Amino acid sequence: MRSIIRRYNVLLILALFFMCSFNLYADDYRSEMEGFEKYKSEINEEFRQYLNIVNTEFSNFKKEVYREWGDYLMSDNKRWVEYSSDMKIRKVVDFEKNQITIQIKSSDKKKDENDLKKALNETLTEDYRIAFSRNKLAQNIEKSVEKIVENPVKGDLPEGKVIGDLISKNKDSKEIANRIFDDAKIDYSKTKKGEKIATLNVKLKVSDRDKALKFKEYVDKYSSKYSLPPELIYAIIHTESYFNPMATSPAPAYGLMQIMPTNAGKDAARVLYGSPTILLPSFLYNPDNNINVGTIYFNLLQESYIKEISNPLSRQYIAIVGYNVGLRNVLKLFSIDGNVKNASVKINQLSPENVYDTILKNLPQRGGADYLLIVRKRMEIYKGL
Repeated sequence: MRSIIRRYNVLLILALFFMCSFNLYADDYRSEMEGFEKYKSEINEEFRQYLNIVNTEFSNFKKEVYREWGDYLMSDNKRWVEYSSDMKIRKVVDFEKNQITIQIKSSDKKKDENDLKKALNETLTEDYRIAFSRNKLAQNIEKSVEKIVENPVKGDLPEGKVIGDLISKNKDSKEIANRIFDDAKIDYSKTKKGEKIATLNVKLKVSDRDKALKFKEYVDKYSSKYSLPPELIYAIIHTESYFNPMATSPAPAYGLMQIMPTNAGKDAARVLYGSPTILLPSFLYNPDNNINVGTIYFNLLQESYIKEISNPLSRQYIAIVGYNVGLRNVLKLFSIDGNVKNASVKINQLSPENVYDTILKNLPQRGGADYLLIVRKRMEIYKGL
């Protein structure tokens, strides 16, 4: 009887020990989850504040441009638009049309010619650092974000020319600017406010291949590092920005691969820095950083987020469209809930050709279907570059 009682006591002690241990582990787990949820909430709040800043600064800058010029001409994915500090001079480099347009508030013909020639020379000699220092919108966004967000990532801009080295090569930029100016024509018109302006339009003799080669070092480095075809990266850059390194859109999206800090930038930052840190404009206007982030994100799309899709070509098609319109929107074609696992079951029953056709025929976001067509076509152009 005593032995039975002793065994009972031992079992009771062991039971109490495990119950206490379980409660301790449960408390630790709850504490860990609460900490994670708090961290997630803080991160989401930072990105929400970031978007508010971007929207406010875009709105303020548009108003400033409108007050001076009577229109809203601003940088986008294809055009790099720069204003002088007094807003009297506007320079537009269109990377799709290969054209430089310079507009100034007119005073007299001789002064107009001198001012336009000077502005053209500045455009051809301008490097990334100067371009960023003159980018009032990006400067305001960066300064405002740094005040409220802990440890956003800034970048150093390279010394290379934004556009000039494509035109002047190793020749003297001022000499090239003078030659271009002498062959150009100055047109006069009025702003919507009725002010007289002088406009210089210059057509650039630059091929898409020339523009692509400018970034070959980075494309080769990161396509190799993240196991992606170089022609795919070139095709995405061409389609996203026409090789405009100062590309900017209100989304907001920045640089060659049009990185959204709240989306691609957020995911890539986890790989680069271990947490979803906000990547500031100065970081994303740097071509090296931009292509690094873009290739990381595409690799995540293709090799992590949709890894259940077995055929690599099918995965590539889904990832290309996902880069443009978001993965969930593409996956909804194959599963009503847009769930990766459910969609993958259906996709794995189809050939890559069927997947491709399904996207082209049924994707509600027609821009995404066109994007896939264009990127595939441009991949052929850049093979072997």
